[in-house]
Amino acid sequence: MSKEVVEEKINWPLWIALAIVVNALANIAQGVLGMQGGYFGCIYSIGTISIPFSLPVLALMLPMFAYMAKFVGKSKLSISTLATLYVIGLISSLSIGNFNGTYYSWPVGSVSRVWRSVPELRDALSKLWWVVPESAVLPTWGPGGPVDWAAWLPAIIYTILLHFIVFLLVSAQMIFLRRRWIEIE
Repeated sequence: MSKEVVEEKINWPLWIALAIVVNALANIAQGVLGMQGGYFGCIYSIGTISIPFSLPVLALMLPMFAYMAKFVGKSKLSISTLATLYVIGLISSLSIGNFNGTYYSWPVGSVSRVWRSVPELRDALSKLWWVVPESAVLPTWGPGGPVDWAAWLPAIIYTILLHFIVFLLVSAQMIFLRRRWIEIE
């Protein structure tokens, strides 16, 4: 008796586009949650720091929504699709700018920490390429003011690069674990 091996074809451009859309929507949603006020934004986030769940909520939401959509669309949902959605959610949750422990991943948070630190540390860190001048940061601490986008551009690029590098490094775990998760188990 011969055993037939079926290899599933992966549509990488579709998964990459989905990951980009999920990250964009999740960061927008996280920003909206943050604007609601401190306690609500910190407690009910969709990133790694969600106190009611204490785990990356987006990693649970994506497979759950896909599983519910299976019944609506009558489409076939494979285990590898659920595992890929889980990993995309996990990676996205780790790279979302949260308002608690990962405050450093937001441009204003990372720069504010530099300018509000002790003088010795401030003098050393203020020379980094992504640190915004103190004159551009001061309006974020008070009632607000005009935004100097040219001054904030390096910090924005730094944040985008940080999130992208985290995404690439953590997504490599999926390649290592894919065989174990999907093909062996």
